[in-house]
Amino acid sequence: MQNVAVKYRDGILRKKRAKVLSYVWLLSLFLAFVFTLVFVKTNYSIEDRREVSYLESLGDIRNAIDNELGVVGTDLHYISSSVLTKSTLEEGDETAKAYLTSLMFQVGALHDRYSQIRVLDKYGQEVVRIDQLPDTTLFLIPDDKLQKKANRYYFRDALELESGEVYTSKFDLNIENGKVEKPIKPTIRFSSPVRQEDGTLLGVTVINYNGEKLLKLIDRSNRFKGNPIYLINKEGYYLKEGEAEKEWGFMFDSRKEVRFSHDYPEIWRQLTQTNIGKFVSDDGEYYAVKLELKPGGVHRAINAEEVYLVQFVSNAYVTESQGSLIYGLVILGLFLVPLLAFLAYKLAISQVEREYLLNELVFEASHDPLTELYNRRAIIEQLQRNIQLSRRRHSEMAVSFIDVNDLKMTNDHFGHDAGDEMIVGLATSIRQTVRGSDLAARIGGDEFLIVFDDCDVSEANFIMERIQKKYADLGKEAKNTTWHFSYGCAQLQANDTPESLIERADKIMYKYKQAYKQSQHLG
Repeated sequence: MQNVAVKYRDGILRKKRAKVLSYVWLLSLFLAFVFTLVFVKTNYSIEDRREVSYLESLGDIRNAIDNELGVVGTDLHYISSSVLTKSTLEEGDETAKAYLTSLMFQVGALHDRYSQIRVLDKYGQEVVRIDQLPDTTLFLIPDDKLQKKANRYYFRDALELESGEVYTSKFDLNIENGKVEKPIKPTIRFSSPVRQEDGTLLGVTVINYNGEKLLKLIDRSNRFKGNPIYLINKEGYYLKEGEAEKEWGFMFDSRKEVRFSHDYPEIWRQLTQTNIGKFVSDDGEYYAVKLELKPGGVHRAINAEEVYLVQFVSNAYVTESQGSLIYGLVILGLFLVPLLAFLAYKLAISQVEREYLLNELVFEASHDPLTELYNRRAIIEQLQRNIQLSRRRHSEMAVSFIDVNDLKMTNDHFGHDAGDEMIVGLATSIRQTVRGSDLAARIGGDEFLIVFDDCDVSEANFIMERIQKKYADLGKEAKNTTWHFSYGCAQLQANDTPESLIERADKIMYKYKQAYKQSQHLG
């Protein structure tokens, strides 16, 4: 009987095992068929998707460059058409000249992208010239140091233009005293005539745009950081390559033959026949778009240099992205999907609940409950990581320390609900104004901290002014009163720790806080 029982039990087990195996086999066949179809379709479509993505990315960079140079055109037109400029050139009005100088300083400080801003008279003599020093400080050139530029092409060519028209130079390196300036200064010169209403020529306005800003803009806007982007001029020279010894070959006798067109002649031949496209070589894929370096939109640029944005995708990257990844997913799916399908049914509900609770705990541990911004501990950790990343990338970073004004008075006179409304209002203003890469935290009762990534202190102050305005407007809407805060911005320095960086920002804020209190007391 025992042997029969054993045999019966063994038979049942064999039947169960056979049934399970048959189901697994049938499901495996079905999954193999499905994954094979997916693999084949994906293999055909992945190249199309990659082409669309890379060309869209290059198109976005082209638009960003157009917008960047559009600002230059606006500033150039603003100065050229100013009554102050015309009065200075036509009448030699010293008062107008002083106001014009102030205006040029404001334009230079607002955008931090100009190495020189100049106004020349109709004979080519510089009348007002502002230079940007290496530390981005603006410097007014004394009258006895002003030069005559009558023979410079950007002056002569601008003389032939009508009011509102813009001349654009080639993108090259700045030259001083007949030699390439060291360290090199990539530069585009924009010039526009200054004319009276009847068309009489009074002079020329010239802006030297700091081309390094444009090159950094390309890197910042690149969606695919692992794949390099080249900027190539119409002669085939590298303006941006990544290796300094390959760039600006036309400016140096020793590099005359260092060109993209020499390195990849067949790609160059195809590229110059179209404005946009994908080109395949033995070493990989090249995606390219053509653009013109000129102020776009309403600005009437009478000339422009044609350049190419070219992004290289190596064969190794292509193989990895479309082969290894898809193959790995297929193999992983064939082995795991049957098991995961069974486990998912049993575990889905409890897993969702656990994940929800865990996320809630993590969020509450790192965020302020009232504002839903980071709390002090979390922002210090994030700041430490951002400092390390900024140093590795050699990029700029700034922080802003904020203290809400009149919060205690509001709490005492109108209750803590009113004070909380001010706190939440500031959090809302910050959240609606800062960029996606910036971080914000409430680190005390009335204290906030913002970490600005890839941002210098002047840009941080500009963003803070926008937050201040939005906060004031929000106060008027909510309580018919002007909400206000004091703040201080500090830029990351070489030896900074999170604490020292915050402390410097705090000290700057404290000065403004004291000034605010004094103004309130005097008022």
